Amino acid sequence: MLKKVLILLIICPLFVISGCNNEIDSEKELNSSKPTSTIGGVNGSENIGITTFDNGIDADNKKGALPENINMLDTMEWPQNEYTTNIPPPESGELLFGWIEPDQEYCHLQLSDITKKESQQYVKDLKEVGFMEIEKVSEEIDDDYLSVGILLRYDNTFISMAYMDDSLSMYIKLD
Repeated sequence: MLKKVLILLIICPLFVISGCNNEIDSEKELNSSKPTSTIGGVNGSENIGITTFDNGIDADNKKGALPENINMLDTMEWPQNEYTTNIPPPESGELLFGWIEPDQEYCHLQLSDITKKESQQYVKDLKEVGFMEIEKVSEEIDDDYLSVGILLRYDNTFISMAYMDDSLSMYIKLD
């Protein structure tokens, strides 16, 4: 099980970074999606900012397409859910978008306006609260960019992060 989780968490951010040249218009895709339900709080008493979308995109046939059934997260503040419980928010950056993919059981967060140095500091901050580095890789892209992928673990929480100038992508999986 651990081996499968490690492979998933290392490879997913690399797909995000390698797909940057073939970006879809996420805002357009999300706006064209029709919400199928909104998830409320305990007994439906409060809205916790999660909306389920069925975006009608065949993810197997569309490069860079969003998963078919996702729970979009509110981007106004750091999400509070079972995946982010043990994860402090970064001190900088803006949450661009995020979702929970219930079929694959992971949470994805995409931050912008965060420098490589700030991303490195965030990794240090995560280590200070107990996360341990399992794997780290870096790749130079066109002599201009350095993409870094890192896998962290704390108890049953795995974080696969990929960062480069102005962008931080996180995949969070529970074991």
